[in-house]
Amino acid sequence: MQGPRVSIITTTHNLEDYIGPCIESVLEQTYSNWEQIVVDDGSTDGTAEKVRSFKDPRIRFIQNPHRGILHLGDNYNEALERASGEVMAVLEGDDLWPPEKLERQVPLFSREDVVLTWGNGLVVDDLGRPAGEMQNVGSRGTVVDYPLPASAYALIVRTNIVVPAVTMMFRRDALLAAGGFWQPEGIPFVDYSTWLRLVAAPPGPRCFRCLNEWLGFWRRHPAQESVQDPSQTRNMAVTMERFIRQAARDNACEALDVDASRVLAFVQYLYGRASLKEGRWSESFRHFRNAVPGTAPREKALSLAGMAGALFRVDPFRRLSRLNRGKKIILKA
Repeated sequence: MQGPRVSIITTTHNLEDYIGPCIESVLEQTYSNWEQIVVDDGSTDGTAEKVRSFKDPRIRFIQNPHRGILHLGDNYNEALERASGEVMAVLEGDDLWPPEKLERQVPLFSREDVVLTWGNGLVVDDLGRPAGEMQNVGSRGTVVDYPLPASAYALIVRTNIVVPAVTMMFRRDALLAAGGFWQPEGIPFVDYSTWLRLVAAPPGPRCFRCLNEWLGFWRRHPAQESVQDPSQTRNMAVTMERFIRQAARDNACEALDVDASRVLAFVQYLYGRASLKEGRWSESFRHFRNAVPGTAPREKALSLAGMAGALFRVDPFRRLSRLNRGKKIILKA
């Protein structure tokens, strides 16, 4: 029996070296009820020609004038409006899927309350060679549910839970009810901000669901704008702060069972991490000091370590990252 149609959103800009393998990974899916909407942001290389070379009628191509990464949300929402599927999936033009991705992930939506699903990701380099793993704790095949509002705090502050974006799938009607894809002004991404919207969607039985299986390959390469951005941590903090302050203004925190002051303390911790990366020592010390009273024990200890690092003008977290380079990236649920 055929399952629901999946609408796959693929955004591109000057990705002629990668868009072909990306589309081929969709054509190789063992689950066939899909459409792929490729939205090109004014590419000046051979990206458009590569897309048009695929004659499968399930592949739809939209070519827009170049608007830049800060208008990425506009391209996503255009694809959302044109989509016909019950379920949406995200596959950027430089990323890939394993052949059984849809076959394994679509059944996670068999329950009506499930609005978002994701899984493990493998990081690959520009040549497609393994370069790291993004793996959730648990045995292979384990499904972990995050019912709302009980899981709202964890989903808001644990910025590394719902990753990588290449594995994400949404229920289309839930995303539309939440207002579509959200790209805050000045922020170069739509994934984290959009699932925050789904966390705060209108009341009702809702659940995020994670499958501990490989569901996507995230490519890391020199031309990737998000990799080149040194302010990723600050962008996450800005997004989280804007979200929780709006929720407080809308009196939505009680419905989410979230303490806004606790989230804002975690925001201060993230700002401290960002300031360390940028060498803003006194600013970093101030943010970490503000984070200590309101954060959970783990972040409290890390904030104290950050304060010490700021005093001695070193980034202790960067040194830990170097020690862990090449190892698995484990995402604790």
